[in-house]
Amino acid sequence: MSEDIFGKLSEEWYTNAGEADKWKGRFACCNEVWDLLEPLAEGTKIKGGKKTEKAMMYFIQWIDVEQHVFTRVKLLQIFTKVLPGLKPDIYEKKNGKMAEALMRQWVEKKVFRFVTPVLVMLWQKCGDIGKWSSAISGTLESKNPVVKGAFWTFLAEAAETDPAKAKDEWKKLLKSGEVLDGAIVDTDNRNNDTKKAAIKFIASVAIFMAKDKDKKHIRKVDNLCNEDAKKKGLIDTEKENMRAIMKKNAMAIKKASAPKKKKTASPAAGGG
Repeated sequence: MSEDIFGKLSEEWYTNAGEADKWKGRFACCNEVWDLLEPLAEGTKIKGGKKTEKAMMYFIQWIDVEQHVFTRVKLLQIFTKVLPGLKPDIYEKKNGKMAEALMRQWVEKKVFRFVTPVLVMLWQKCGDIGKWSSAISGTLESKNPVVKGAFWTFLAEAAETDPAKAKDEWKKLLKSGEVLDGAIVDTDNRNNDTKKAAIKFIASVAIFMAKDKDKKHIRKVDNLCNEDAKKKGLIDTEKENMRAIMKKNAMAIKKASAPKKKKTASPAAGGG
């Protein structure tokens, strides 16, 4: 059974949303939706349909342009509730634009903590890292170490969350060389959190690319380790920790996707 959240909204809501070209109108619309979403249990299925798609298009448009911090917070809270329970075909075509808008949110302290969980959900449901080139390039160009650290953290969390999907997409992610090169540079970043996040992402590269036919990526990791024993130790520790998490999550995904066995009726008791 799914919740028809967007079917419960009045026609006036859709009219107001369509006319909301400033933060006050958007914020009011978001609050009305959040009042319906907030009581729902985590993972509640959300009914699709034309109204749901229309509302989601508004939200994706708003997160791309909104400057008002608390409206952005509310939008991210809505995504946190909606994405797990909504079929991705509703927003799949906009996933690249949505990823780019989300990555731009890392720069704002008040919304920072909401961004990465939503981004990981979006990626796992319908994203393709290889097609997020605009979002990735813009993030790599940032001079803000917090933004860079958040990007490495997102990639590491994605790798742990769905290792099979990540392994397949890391080849495309690493193709240009700028991503791995950027992470290697950030192993010397003065921001300690950014440094740790870069090390963790590099550990995921070491895991996924170890047996890849194209050896240039693993050679870069090996060169880094050979040049700095301390970094090698940190990468090896992260590899061990990540492998354990990846194994656990891979098993959970496999179990969840396995076809459910039909219950067989119990034989009727014989008469005396």
